[in-house]
Amino acid sequence: MKKLFGVLCAVGVTASILSFNHNEISDFEGTNAPDLAKSHVTWKGTKFDQTQNKDKSHNGTVKLKDAKVRLNQNTPEAVSVTVDLANMTNFDLPENMQGRLISHLQSADFFDISVFPDATFTSTKITKLTNDKFQFNMEGNITIKGISKPLSVNGHIVTIDGKKVLETEKFALNGEEFGFIKPGGGYKDVSLRVQIVLD
Repeated sequence: MKKLFGVLCAVGVTASILSFNHNEISDFEGTNAPDLAKSHVTWKGTKFDQTQNKDKSHNGTVKLKDAKVRLNQNTPEAVSVTVDLANMTNFDLPENMQGRLISHLQSADFFDISVFPDATFTSTKITKLTNDKFQFNMEGNITIKGISKPLSVNGHIVTIDGKKVLETEKFALNGEEFGFIKPGGGYKDVSLRVQIVLD
């Protein structure tokens, strides 16, 4: 099972410069009510396989337990996300092996969901961007396994299947910094992307 490896989570959501500062965003009056059933974090974890002398990876999704987004003219002013680490999926393995991988990721070897069932992100500052690809940059704090660190990620509001979606760029987290990857095991940064379906 040592080749089954860790990934994920949690999360962050993605200049005539216009900044919004919300160090406390408990007031979400006028907030969009995201569709949690369709919202998720996409993950990809990579490990160098010494026996085959190449990288090997797994990928899947993690569902959101809660999300709050306050919009102002199609730009988020405040974002809060709680990722449900007990609700993970895998896409690349055969169906009869997926459960083994997920159980391993959720064990004390990685995320230890019996103690730390959630990962969270709360924005503290959102800045409009003028480039063509992304509409805003979001700064905030991400917490995994009780460890909080600052996160800055770009994002945009797009339409997918007729639904308005807040989508971040792909970004990387160093699992060793959050304690869900042990040092020296050949694991690399986890690649993530967040999609929050707003309506």
